[in-house]
Amino acid sequence: METIIFNCRFITPAFLGGADPKGTPELRPPSIKGALRFWWRAMNGHFVENGENGKPTFRKLLENDETLFGGINQVMQKSPVTVRAVEKEMNYIEGQKIVDHRQYEGIDYLFYTFKHHKKDDLGFNTGSQFDVIFSCLEKDHEILLKTIASFWLLVNLGSLGTRARRGAGAFSVDGIIDRQGILNNGLSFFPETGMNTIVYLKNNFSRIKEMIGSNKKASIKKYSLLNQETPAYLSTVEFNTWQEAVNAIGTEMKTIRKGKTSKYKAERTFTMDTLNKKAAFGIPVGVFSDNPVTFETNERRASPIYLSVVFNKTTRKYHWVVTHFEGDFMPSDDKIVFTSKNRNVRKNNFEWPKEDNSLVLAFMNKIKSKSQKI
Repeated sequence: METIIFNCRFITPAFLGGADPKGTPELRPPSIKGALRFWWRAMNGHFVENGENGKPTFRKLLENDETLFGGINQVMQKSPVTVRAVEKEMNYIEGQKIVDHRQYEGIDYLFYTFKHHKKDDLGFNTGSQFDVIFSCLEKDHEILLKTIASFWLLVNLGSLGTRARRGAGAFSVDGIIDRQGILNNGLSFFPETGMNTIVYLKNNFSRIKEMIGSNKKASIKKYSLLNQETPAYLSTVEFNTWQEAVNAIGTEMKTIRKGKTSKYKAERTFTMDTLNKKAAFGIPVGVFSDNPVTFETNERRASPIYLSVVFNKTTRKYHWVVTHFEGDFMPSDDKIVFTSKNRNVRKNNFEWPKEDNSLVLAFMNKIKSKSQKI
């Protein structure tokens, strides 16, 4: 049996539901496993192929996915790798007490749900410590390595729980118990002394591509995929606290996405006619005192923009990380729709055949000017 233990710590507040949604939060293996599966798929779009009549087939993707994580669609097996989560020193915080929202408008914008809808819910506060344990039979060593590579992506680009794509639930690895030398392959989960964060991320992402075997480019992009050449962007500025890091990136997104409001339509950045610009950040889109913007099919679409935070344990500094996923935003046979409750307007039914990416591109251009490519 091969076993490796990662000593982890939340570096931004994490809200993960337990058996009682209003009670004590729980860090459960299915939450981690689901995130591992997401990041592995994001790296392996090349498994999607053209099938009959030119329609994409996901058979090979699912076969490889289920070989690692288990499933019932193609390979019909349990995962060869067992994932366990052990809570150690956990501290709790109510959603409404995360920060002084008047002081951090960027956090207030990204974490709005904790202030309004989940203000009394408990989450894991920063500094909460836990172990993630992976184990498998010796014959499944290569599958274990690919699982660990997915875990590296989760640690350095991702997060766990509610508002994970907006900076909540980020965590770092503080130590590793690897008695069998499983990681004697050059992969590292934190920078060596004196190594800056960008060098650490670039060097290890190259190793990740080798471990996962995803050097091929995806030709069919039907879901969220990492750009193999530039997977993400790391802030040039080093921040002393997680609050500063999340607030900085939140302020940038708020400035682009909210725009200017006015009682005069001509002075507004957005009107009902241009809500498909906001929709490009993810659907549904909440509209103040009105119905949300949705797809005609009522499907959801997660944001293609993923915001997270990394912590350099040698410099004791934080950075924000922004990932812009490639992939089709919506099916060609669906529509974005909005029906206003306001009956006093000239028009209250709107539909768009496609999202408008101009806001997303404006945001990413701003990010690129303040960051380094990973």
